[in-house]
Amino acid sequence: MTTPKGVDRFRQSSVVTVKLPPSGSYTFLDNPENSVRVTNGFPHGVMTITDGAVAKIRPWPFGTFYVYHGKQGITWLGTGGQGIVKSENERFQPIDTPGPVVGSITEDEKGGLWEIIAGKGAFRLENGKWTSLVELGGPPGSHSAFTDSLGRVWLGSFADRVVLEDSPTSPSRSSERLEPIRSTRSPMRFSTFTTGFSEDLQRSGVRPASIESSDGRLWFATQTGLVWVDPKRIVHNRVPPNVSIDSLAAVGKTYHFFSRFTLPPRTTIVRIAFTASSLTIPERVRFRYWLEGSDKQWQEAGTRREASYTNLGPGTYRFRVMACNNDGVWNETGAVVSFGIAPTFYQTSWFSLALALSPVLLLWAMYRWRMHRVAASLNERFQERLEERIRLARDLHDTLLQTIQGSKMVADNALSRNADLRQMRSTMEGLSEWLGRAVHEGRSALSSLRSSISEGNDLAEAFRRAGEEYRFKHPMELNLVLKRMMRAVSFGV
Repeated sequence: MTTPKGVDRFRQSSVVTVKLPPSGSYTFLDNPENSVRVTNGFPHGVMTITDGAVAKIRPWPFGTFYVYHGKQGITWLGTGGQGIVKSENERFQPIDTPGPVVGSITEDEKGGLWEIIAGKGAFRLENGKWTSLVELGGPPGSHSAFTDSLGRVWLGSFADRVVLEDSPTSPSRSSERLEPIRSTRSPMRFSTFTTGFSEDLQRSGVRPASIESSDGRLWFATQTGLVWVDPKRIVHNRVPPNVSIDSLAAVGKTYHFFSRFTLPPRTTIVRIAFTASSLTIPERVRFRYWLEGSDKQWQEAGTRREASYTNLGPGTYRFRVMACNNDGVWNETGAVVSFGIAPTFYQTSWFSLALALSPVLLLWAMYRWRMHRVAASLNERFQERLEERIRLARDLHDTLLQTIQGSKMVADNALSRNADLRQMRSTMEGLSEWLGRAVHEGRSALSSLRSSISEGNDLAEAFRRAGEEYRFKHPMELNLVLKRMMRAVSFGV
């Protein structure tokens, strides 16, 4: 509702506050008909609370830290400097104790009174005599005690130990660490009250700091007073909150969407904002979310209304969010949005396939290049041999055959004049010269034919052929000696 000073919100609270005079601590004494009685620490006094207000205050001679209602209507008061006080029908009787400051009081099934003395541990009173827990066979350092429904006394000590008193005379000597109790039943439901409290509950350590009055109301001590709750009037919020997704922010841009869309490549950081509407204590609405494609399970966000993700890769994602109200009622339908992140070229499937096949393609290309080089080399050598043979045929036709043809003409001329011996002799000498020239030209043509198979690139073989060719013109003796092996030099391009 609107007021002259702004907007106010009305909340129905189950907690009612009762203001009390300032005190260091408050201890519930008892609960008479439709009221409760509270003792305060400083100054000492007893206040009777009726109909949610202080009805009566009277002096109280004890600084009460602990109140225990025992059997036969006896109330035991643990004080902060006077030991234990026995209260029966408003008559008080101090009891001698091993120490002045009492932290806890309980009573076993045999009527034995147990107390915790600050700095000294647990003691048991029986037949007017105090006996320490250590003397009874238990460990030292107890700081709390209570009696269960079977009359057994449980003593809490330091070092995470719990001692169980299971006999009329002595506690159990075996003190074991207690493991947490795990239940196989369905989870319990808890209600948390935050509205109506103007301050924190009392934490001074006095007991009891809470009590149930005869009309069923639960009373709790706070730092400066009391509050009460009527369990019969607690109103639960059964309406789940409405969940919605506000926006998605990525790469410096904010998207307000209600359908699937795709983010640009190289997007790695995404922030998603969501909310839920609840008119009853909206600040206590809790969320959980799940990004399918990234998360493995639901993420508890508490009251936080934003989800951030880093290092996201290309792909398709589906974001789900649900919320519960202040009483834990969940909207399990929630809100959903789908989006995708486009891949870069090196993140695509075809690029990965090409990268995987690149070694095979490289080997195939190298093989093709090698075959091309081999074919080119063979073709070059073939062309070389073909040109040599063409040149040789041309030389034989232009030189050797013409010389042989001329020799035939000289021989025919000599045969036509066989009567003249002088002329015959001159003709035969010319014929011999022509035949010698034919032999020389034939050898020259054959020697000029290059064959890598027969000749190679051997320098010694080249000298030998040159010597043999020279011997036809000038008689000589050639002796060629090879002293060491020589490496062939290739002149191929």
